[in-house]
Amino acid sequence: MDRSQTTPIQKNVVLVGAAFETVLSPLAGRMLDRRGVLIPIQIALAAGVVVSVGLAAGLRPLLYVPLLIVASGAYGVLFTPAFALIAEGAERSRLPQGMAFGLMNAAWAMGALIGPAAGGAVAAATGDVVPFLVCAGLCATALAAVRRARHRTTAVVVD
Repeated sequence: MDRSQTTPIQKNVVLVGAAFETVLSPLAGRMLDRRGVLIPIQIALAAGVVVSVGLAAGLRPLLYVPLLIVASGAYGVLFTPAFALIAEGAERSRLPQGMAFGLMNAAWAMGALIGPAAGGAVAAATGDVVPFLVCAGLCATALAAVRRARHRTTAVVVD
């Protein structure tokens, strides 16, 4: 099979993953409003570790596809608290919100360009296991850093 062609099943997995993320984002926002920014971040990073390790295991399609969908939600839901942190940081540093979110958008675009290319190159050279384990390690490292820094964060939105 030519790996450069996207099948209808792959497109549907991406769409279902995006729909799952769409459902999770407002839930994360409500949790952020009630409990602060760190709880949704910690949950998403912990889920990212678990699904990345699961994807590295190379399970059968009946297990692999649901993991891809959950991974989409776990990684994508991080945008919700990230936006709150960006807004808070911009306000605290007196940077205009438009400038802060413009910089975030530029950084996201660079990551969206470089990340898949780098991950694909690593996967081509070593197999799919290494990039998934790197993602798991990055999520675990970020989770540890968030837990250490949690007392310094004040991004809480009050009703």
